[in-house]
Amino acid sequence: MIPFTQSFATLSGYAMLAAWATVLGGALFGLGGQGAAIAALLLFLTLQLPQTAPGTRVHLAVGAGLALWVLAVVPAPGATLSEAALRACFVSVLFAALGVLQTAVAGAPRFIAAGEMLVRQPSGRRYFALSGGSALFGGVLNFGVLPLFGSLVQRARPPDSDVQSNAAIALRERRMLVALLRGFSVVMFWCPLTMAYAITTTTIEGANWLAMVGFGLAMAVAVLILGRFFGTDRSAPVVNLAPAKTPFSFVALLPVLVLLLVLSALAAGVEEFTAGRLVHGVILFVPLAGLVLLAYIRGWAGLARLGQYIAADVPTQRNEIAVLGNAAFCGALLAVLLPEGSVGGGLQQIMPVAMIPALCLALVVLLGQAGLNPLISVAVLASTLADAAAIGLDPTVFAVALTTGWGLTIGSSSAAAATMVVGRLTAASAWTVGTRWNGAFTLAATATTMIAVTALALLR
Repeated sequence: MIPFTQSFATLSGYAMLAAWATVLGGALFGLGGQGAAIAALLLFLTLQLPQTAPGTRVHLAVGAGLALWVLAVVPAPGATLSEAALRACFVSVLFAALGVLQTAVAGAPRFIAAGEMLVRQPSGRRYFALSGGSALFGGVLNFGVLPLFGSLVQRARPPDSDVQSNAAIALRERRMLVALLRGFSVVMFWCPLTMAYAITTTTIEGANWLAMVGFGLAMAVAVLILGRFFGTDRSAPVVNLAPAKTPFSFVALLPVLVLLLVLSALAAGVEEFTAGRLVHGVILFVPLAGLVLLAYIRGWAGLARLGQYIAADVPTQRNEIAVLGNAAFCGALLAVLLPEGSVGGGLQQIMPVAMIPALCLALVVLLGQAGLNPLISVAVLASTLADAAAIGLDPTVFAVALTTGWGLTIGSSSAAAATMVVGRLTAASAWTVGTRWNGAFTLAATATTMIAVTALALLR
């Protein structure tokens, strides 16, 4: 990279840092600065636009088209565009902030040791160890749990030149990686530190995040138990292996659990004692926790790693930041462009209100199979039915349905980054991972969770 381009990359990283500071300053302390936050995000996107992927540019073009539509048809469009741009800011800032903690945890010896312990469990309890561990670690590492655990799975491969044994080892690794994928997908069900919760709780009026966590945990457990009955390639021959076994230890998982609880409590405190929302607490404390971990593990070198993250790593997140921010931007604009009450009223005419959450859950999963990122489908559905209570729909149940659909999509869609990662680790296509290996499970899990959210809608 030539110095001039490197300077642009560094500047864009610090533009995102400025967006983080101004978003928090306005939300928590009423300092204003919304215009500065939007300007900082626009500077980041402008500097990184030449290096973004063609698909990302298409996403941004759609957002620009919707913005022009708003300018043409909405009276006094400035407030609408500003609100949509602010939503894009906090989503983009949240994504970048989560990366600080991922960077810190991925290099923490105690976290790595806990991951190795889960990977080296005997076959009788390996599925639940890996899927449950992935669900737990995913709350901290988010998407980073898959490459981290995937590398641990491959490192646990015993040296063996026998062809039959090697085939069995490959099949075992495939099943382990699918277990990790299923565990990661249910993170969206229950974890308040995820993008799924950020979108739904800030868009759907009256959605209670704490109740969402309770319902989501129950459905996550049910889905993971269901997944135990869905293996991969059962017709393939299985050779008994003797993998290294490590005693299971709940104590080894305590650092991850404590970190999750502390961060959730701090974020909840922000919502309780300031003008900010839960997501603002996540944006504030997640990177600070990452900074503390980096300093604890590496000392002053850890602080230098933070500077590297801002100047070098954040610019490489250009595609994710652009797509995520633009999805939130488009969802907010579509909610204004569609006739008020048209979506909710239309659905109310064709089905009982209690069935709407299940329909939306299935729609998110179905659109995911067609290649649509769940952030976009969830952002649009949440925005168009933001006032769910107006049609007699419980906002919390509606939010649970959307986060559940999001999770099931990332474990099954060939366009999802998670299936692509597992595909690279197994030399298989993302379609093979999502559809052939995980398709039957996804159908069963979707049907089960649709029944569950319908029951919740009837009971609440």
